[in-house]
Amino acid sequence: VLRFSAEMAGVLPQGWLTKLGYKSGKWQKRYFMFNGNVISYSSAAGAAEKGNIVIDAGTKCESVAAGSPLSSDALVPSTKEKSPIPEFAFQITTGYKSGKRTFILAADSSIERDGWIEAVNKVIANPSLHVAPVAAAASPMSAFGGLAGAMQMAKAAQPLAAMAGQMVGVPSLPSMPSAGFGVPGAASKGAEPAPAAGATVKTASGKVIPAFPPSNAQAMGLGGAGGAPNMMAMLSTATSMMGALKAHQNNPMLSAQDNALGLAQAVQGAAGMTGRDQQLQETLRALEALLPPGYCGFVITDNPGPGTLGQLNGLKMYDLIYEFEGTRVDATVTQQAFGAAKNTAFQTKGVFVIQVYNFLSEQSREVSIAMPAGLPNAILGIASTMLPVSAEAAAPMSTAGLVAKGWIKSGMAYISAGANAYPIDGPCTAENENVYVQVFRKSGSMMMGTGEYHPLYNYTQLSEPLYVESWQVMGGGMLMQSGNKHAPLPLTRTRA
Repeated sequence: VLRFSAEMAGVLPQGWLTKLGYKSGKWQKRYFMFNGNVISYSSAAGAAEKGNIVIDAGTKCESVAAGSPLSSDALVPSTKEKSPIPEFAFQITTGYKSGKRTFILAADSSIERDGWIEAVNKVIANPSLHVAPVAAAASPMSAFGGLAGAMQMAKAAQPLAAMAGQMVGVPSLPSMPSAGFGVPGAASKGAEPAPAAGATVKTASGKVIPAFPPSNAQAMGLGGAGGAPNMMAMLSTATSMMGALKAHQNNPMLSAQDNALGLAQAVQGAAGMTGRDQQLQETLRALEALLPPGYCGFVITDNPGPGTLGQLNGLKMYDLIYEFEGTRVDATVTQQAFGAAKNTAFQTKGVFVIQVYNFLSEQSREVSIAMPAGLPNAILGIASTMLPVSAEAAAPMSTAGLVAKGWIKSGMAYISAGANAYPIDGPCTAENENVYVQVFRKSGSMMMGTGEYHPLYNYTQLSEPLYVESWQVMGGGMLMQSGNKHAPLPLTRTRA
């Protein structure tokens, strides 16, 4: 089983907030998450986006006292506020259509509110993150983070797919510049383009090995790191995915979870993602045979996107990060530890030093990554996995120090728990036996959520592996998504 992290070094916050409806005047729970300088919100994690908030240099974010009068641009003129501003509220005023709009949001605590305000203001202060909304919305992995995302993409693209037949014979669209993330003409230092499926590459000493497969995004025509979208490929993919959705029929002899996984696999196959795991493992096995004696580390499996710290500092495919801040990577070193070391180095000395070995050049080099001004939690933006693969298998992911967001079961409903941060490890007690979490199942390299709730503690043994979104408690009690995003529930539980 392979673990992947698209970020490897911490991310901006995401989670539930209460939002004032612009047209309705009602307060509604929405799930918010950052994507570059855009905060998108939806009815649930992985659900279709309902709207977004674009953060730029002109944006202002500040706390709002409970019961304060609304800004004039917080509601459409014909709408009246249904109830006053609650506790722990804050507002984001930013460009909206041809004018401005103030988004009023409320957290569950002052700690969460202050964490969001801090994160937004850090993005405001970092011009390199200020991009047009379309660039942020084009993140392929956010669209395909799960079954719901894949279905959303296919359905949203259905009108475009209907046009595909009319475009046969039309010359290919010209390539668009990939200036990404506010860095005009940014180009990866020495980064090779991702090769086609089945391709090979040659090392400096003449050894031929399987190339890393195209990323899921590239396979679907969505571009990927440093590449422009291919409109015809996107239309073809959308048509295939829509066909898979329509053709799927639930088997009454299987559970709802197995039917959902069957649908997910059909959609993945239609999108051209099914064989990627096998190709990736072939490449990893070949690289494992080329590891210098005693080496272990995180190998980069796709070129970092333009404008990311990884790309700006010359990191690329086939790079193996085998040491950071004087610590050699071994089977016990996790990506969370790597991210924590990066944050500490940025905060204490402003630079993060890593040692890198490249499998193609067969040379090692030192890379010193300077902290972007005012961003001690900046990410590297790299996709990686552990080598040797056997080391990862021998050292299952540790859940020590990770927490999950919990819900309390009340009849047939699940209500957000007050504490909302429960250690994933630990025994079942009378106080936590009614805490539930939303669980995920692994299908290939993707996590699939079916909206199912499962006790976080109140079970003796799992009948199958289940995963939960995992978080780390940062300074001040703020929650940040962990490096691996999903962590396994313990297979067995004890009762205290």
